Amino acid sequence: MPTVLLVEDDPATAEMLTWALERQGYQVLEASDGWQALEHLGRSTTALVVLLDYGLPGLDGLSLLKQISADPRLATRHAYVLMSALHLGRSAIRQQVPFPTPVDFLPKPFELRQLWKVLATATRRIEVVSPSPV
Repeated sequence: MPTVLLVEDDPATAEMLTWALERQGYQVLEASDGWQALEHLGRSTTALVVLLDYGLPGLDGLSLLKQISADPRLATRHAYVLMSALHLGRSAIRQQVPFPTPVDFLPKPFELRQLWKVLATATRRIEVVSPSPV
């Protein structure tokens, strides 16, 4: 299972998601804002699945994606999932951030089965970019 970078500023939501992810076998790194997430992404030696909240303090989710899109290594190495209670979709995200790889969208609130489905898609995306050694 890949490592998930959970970027969520609400402590209760972060705690619940971390618990659920770890029970499914994921290793979880946490960041409470976009700046911390950028630090994790820059230091990571492996591809991550990034669960990114839209409404973060300081550097919000879309602004973070804009920063990441300027660095092809960060943009293509990791898989990104934007979570939001706002009614956004892939096309709206694509219009606001010309990202070089697909960014999945997970509307809040969501059921865990929706999360597992999106994580499976994101995991396949990073496996294509960073295949396991044979």
